[in-house]
Amino acid sequence: MKRSPHLGNEQEPNRPPNPRLRLFLLGRISLILCVILLVAIAGGALWLRNFVYQDLAPLVERNLKQLLGRPIKIGKVERFSLTSLRFGSLSIPATPTDPDRVAAKAVEVEFSPLELLFTRTLELDVTLVQPNAYIDQDKQGRWITTQLKTGEGRGFIQTELQTLRLQNGNVVLNPIPRPGKPNGDVTLDAVNGTARILSQNQKINYQISAQPTRGGVLKLNGETQLKTLQTNLKVQAQNAQAADISRLIELPIILQAGRVDGDLTVQYQPTAQPEIAVTGTANVDRVTAKIQNVPQKFTNASGRLIFQGQQVTLENLSANYGKVPLIANGTVGTQTGFNVVAQTKPVSAKNVVDTLNVDVPVPVAGELQANIKLNGSIKQPVLSGTASTTKPAQIDRVPFKDISTAFRLNISETASQLTVSNLRLTPVAGGQIVGNGKVQLGRKQNQVNFNFQAQGVPADAIAQKYGFSTPITIGNVTANAQVTGSVGGKQPLTLALSNVQAT
Repeated sequence: MKRSPHLGNEQEPNRPPNPRLRLFLLGRISLILCVILLVAIAGGALWLRNFVYQDLAPLVERNLKQLLGRPIKIGKVERFSLTSLRFGSLSIPATPTDPDRVAAKAVEVEFSPLELLFTRTLELDVTLVQPNAYIDQDKQGRWITTQLKTGEGRGFIQTELQTLRLQNGNVVLNPIPRPGKPNGDVTLDAVNGTARILSQNQKINYQISAQPTRGGVLKLNGETQLKTLQTNLKVQAQNAQAADISRLIELPIILQAGRVDGDLTVQYQPTAQPEIAVTGTANVDRVTAKIQNVPQKFTNASGRLIFQGQQVTLENLSANYGKVPLIANGTVGTQTGFNVVAQTKPVSAKNVVDTLNVDVPVPVAGELQANIKLNGSIKQPVLSGTASTTKPAQIDRVPFKDISTAFRLNISETASQLTVSNLRLTPVAGGQIVGNGKVQLGRKQNQVNFNFQAQGVPADAIAQKYGFSTPITIGNVTANAQVTGSVGGKQPLTLALSNVQAT
């Protein structure tokens, strides 16, 4: 049987593609793409690593040097990511003209890669890890004189420092020595804070917390104009060492010991003669304070101080002036001077004499209480008031029922003068003695000039106190007396009697 000749030429119907072939081709293509992707990623990572180590890290270091105008040494890169860098260390050494210096254990730098990509600006957020800083106050009272440069790093990439953070640092502040102020540095531990640079490096806002080595807690919140260094600063102190406050801030009252809780605002104007205005309140506890040109210190002071620019208001301040306990109210100002009133507690006559630093030629015993005023300028204060005994007193061997007087102490750096007026002494034996006089208080000797009037004083009773017995009864004596000379000098005290009458 013969086959048709057309049967062998008929085409077979279309068959579907081989699934195995498709999978094979897809696998090969995917493999090629993965290899290309891996190569791209590896190349990108290698480029990124080279960029970070060879370009970005040196760029950050170089531009920070330009920005601060100071030499900076930055350690090797410890780690990096797309948004951050960590350097092993940072050092800003002192220069011949600026003793300030900083050393940090590490530096963490954060930035925005998108900002860098689209604007070619590297905006830095820098954190100093465990920094140790030394900051010296200059003769103009300035702590920081570094000027941030603007427009630095204007190459292919521009660097801008936006934020500077301190993490668990230590700062040593070395204030300029001033007469009467406590000496020594102020060391701050556990320093943490943030500073934000604004207005094209013209202004800086900052918040800092720290624990002074001598105890307490400090919080600072402020703003400084970097070009002029004009500063507004808010200081919160809790249980801080009073002497540290005086070391750092110029106050009308110098605090030398004790503790302070305060909330103060400090305004610094960098004029030809820099002015510092302090406002706010402070509660002091067992503080030792020194007021310029007032001879004795105030010790164990507790109460409230209200600061108003160049003036301090004392509010129910209990303290010891020398050896005299008192309660004071009033104001002390660098421009306005003194306007303080005080009441003393009962105090021994010996402590009063020691406080006034007056040498008396005879023993004095008794207890006094006084109302005191402190007026005058800072350079020449005047201490005045009235005093009276609270119980019987004794001068040398003569007992007195009561003694009262008014006084005025003009204080000067070279020689002060004590003026006594309306002095009244009532002897236990009877009669009365009134007087007035002056004592020139010098460094080596005290010049004395007193006038007394005795009225009806029983001479026989007074003589018996000294072991004298008169052959006749003198009776009551009325007389004038003048005491002149010096205590502790070459000219001895002399007593001149006149107008003596006995009845």
